[in-house]
Amino acid sequence: VSEPALSCGRCLMIQEAIWRDVQRNVTNIMKAFRGSPPVVPGNPNFGLKPWAVVADLCESDGWREQTFCAEMDDACRTIISEHAPMLVHTWQNELPAPLYDIDLTKANAPNIVRIKREICGPVGLEACKYSELPQEIEHKRLDPCNLCEAITVDAFSIVLFSRERPKSAAGRDYETLRAKLLRVCSELPMRRRVSNFVAVKESCEDLWDEHEGSFLLLATNRSPQIARRLCAGLRLCKKELSMLQLYQHNPSAYSTPSPSPPPLSQPSVTLKQHKSPLRKSPLRTLPLQQHFDAKQELRA
Repeated sequence: VSEPALSCGRCLMIQEAIWRDVQRNVTNIMKAFRGSPPVVPGNPNFGLKPWAVVADLCESDGWREQTFCAEMDDACRTIISEHAPMLVHTWQNELPAPLYDIDLTKANAPNIVRIKREICGPVGLEACKYSELPQEIEHKRLDPCNLCEAITVDAFSIVLFSRERPKSAAGRDYETLRAKLLRVCSELPMRRRVSNFVAVKESCEDLWDEHEGSFLLLATNRSPQIARRLCAGLRLCKKELSMLQLYQHNPSAYSTPSPSPPPLSQPSVTLKQHKSPLRKSPLRTLPLQQHFDAKQELRA
């Protein structure tokens, strides 16, 4: 059964694309005015209007740079043509002013999780059930297992929504997809509430540097079984990811239980890392607090 044009996962991903486009517009304006944006009477965001960002989203340079799959292009046109006023209203209420002084590390950054819940949930576009929406639980600390699972789940989602289908760790498609995966740690707050993000991001980047070759396996092997056992295979977690955890950013794509992957001890499932030129830095761990608090029953 094919997914509807405006599935839960696509609706959630479009909200992330809107935020990236807002950031891109702000960055370009700041460059144009050399860090001193003009003062526009009655508009502290120097003329940047949410309705313009939303209306032009599907044809914007930022959207094209994301190289989404064709299904995402269709979903974008559907949501913008049918629901633009609702998106503009929600985003306009969430975007603080002035925009040029915010990013996801700041205390006044917009709550992307709340925006997703309001727009995509049952009280909004009804693309997601309540159980499918990201939880507004604030995570203060993420241990190595939690971080590995967050990286894997986010990277798996990026790969699924991407146009690129590289078969090997070489070529233009691979490099394009790899560049998107390298932003996983910077974009953690788009998919979960994270306090003390600067410290969490640093630990996330350390973990990525340490195991980049394994994480990049997801770029060339789209199998959910590879993703499920990745963190356990790296001995960072005791259990493999469940299918519900793996597909949490695209729940409608998972409808039937998948067979359990073979034991990690079998040669056929040994993780073969891509070679990475990046440095190997020691992992600086943070105090333990479970990451996916809302899904503890899946770990039982």
